[in-house]
Amino acid sequence: MSGGDYIVVYLGIIFILVKNFGNMKKEDLTYDKVKRAVEKAGFKFFVGPYNVNMVGIRSLNRKVDGWDDFFCLLYLDEDGKKVLWVNDQFTTDPGIYYMQNKLLNPAGCGILARGQYRGVWKIGKHGRAQYEAFVQIGNKVKLYRDRNKDNIMDFDVKSVQEGYFGVNQHHGYDSVKVGPNSAACQVHRFKKDLAYVLSIAKKNTAMGNGDSFTYTLLEEGKDF
Repeated sequence: MSGGDYIVVYLGIIFILVKNFGNMKKEDLTYDKVKRAVEKAGFKFFVGPYNVNMVGIRSLNRKVDGWDDFFCLLYLDEDGKKVLWVNDQFTTDPGIYYMQNKLLNPAGCGILARGQYRGVWKIGKHGRAQYEAFVQIGNKVKLYRDRNKDNIMDFDVKSVQEGYFGVNQHHGYDSVKVGPNSAACQVHRFKKDLAYVLSIAKKNTAMGNGDSFTYTLLEEGKDF
């Protein structure tokens, strides 16, 4: 029997509540499957040569600090061929540092809410190191706020705030854990993966598709 985030395992007359961390793997994802999920959710899916779709998928795991989510880049190449690139070393969640040690907002640590954020990012400079990344310039985002300083995301709908919070897409310096590398940002573990996404995004702009980028955040269990 499934109970949302939990699976009930029966052992004779004794049962144990086991945390369900999700079973989805990158091999389970196809261009058409992700496209259907985006459209079924009522969101825009972009078509045309190098008109890119950036889709994050949050796993069922509510515990923070792991690279356990997915980033999907979908587009058509010059010949109209469907292209799907998936990074499974990615997080849609904050790291433990900003959940427990340093709340940047008195309302609590930010957690990006499921949704589509049209034209939210442009290529710019991120963080103290001022390296090239996607920065929140074009539109507002919605964040849950979590202030109880544990390592579990609460997703309290009453806590949601909307605004410009500097929720960027960047890299995590190849670190083992998310740690201080995310306070609500959407983060690739490895530098090379962000560099690849940037390279395709620049082709998007060169092909006349504009210099702002939409991000769609979906969820395992709800959308897949």
